Amino acid sequence: MDPWRFYRRTHLSWFFIDKTGNPVRETTLEHRGRSLFIGRIFFGLGHAYQGIVGMISTGLSSLVFWAAYFLSKRELGVSLFAHGLWDTIGWLLIFSGS
Repeated sequence: MDPWRFYRRTHLSWFFIDKTGNPVRETTLEHRGRSLFIGRIFFGLGHAYQGIVGMISTGLSSLVFWAAYFLSKRELGVSLFAHGLWDTIGWLLIFSGS
């Protein structure tokens, strides 16, 4: 199963409800934009233990990983590589004292 479809069905299904209370079968660009925006906010809030700067940077970095996933035609390996590179750079900066 496509990971985006699985994520949408399990985590974002509450957001794709039309005015009559029925699930939206075909998502429009507006639905995807809203889910992207709300998803990044909740993802950032999930990192509240890092403080406001950590929440904002995590929310923005997740946007980069999301873009990598969709621009690579939904190839999950690209996002995984980008995330690993991001973490590696972060650890190098921490241990170098920067």
